[in-house]
Amino acid sequence: MREIRVRSNRTTMAIQCTGIQFDGGNHHEHIVNIRWVQDNTRNAGICTRAQMVTLIEKGGTAYVRDAYGNAAPLRVRMSEDGIRYVQAQMDGTWSDTLLALQRF
Repeated sequence: MREIRVRSNRTTMAIQCTGIQFDGGNHHEHIVNIRWVQDNTRNAGICTRAQMVTLIEKGGTAYVRDAYGNAAPLRVRMSEDGIRYVQAQMDGTWSDTLLALQRF
């Protein structure tokens, strides 16, 4: 897996999420891996859910596009079981756009 690097509490890139893998269910907290593409270089990789959470918590930018091409940024949430995960948020509303991505 290619690591997403964060420097000085700020990411050096914006990344678009393009695919997901689940384990143990099909909700946001069950996502274990996320495929991504870096906007400015088109470098691509796969990271774990924990790596994506860390990226966002350190000020990084990650997003997913809906069927109309609108970008929805990922935000960190916590499940009732204490699992930190990411979910898209569009215009202040939580969205399942991340769940609609292609499985790999």
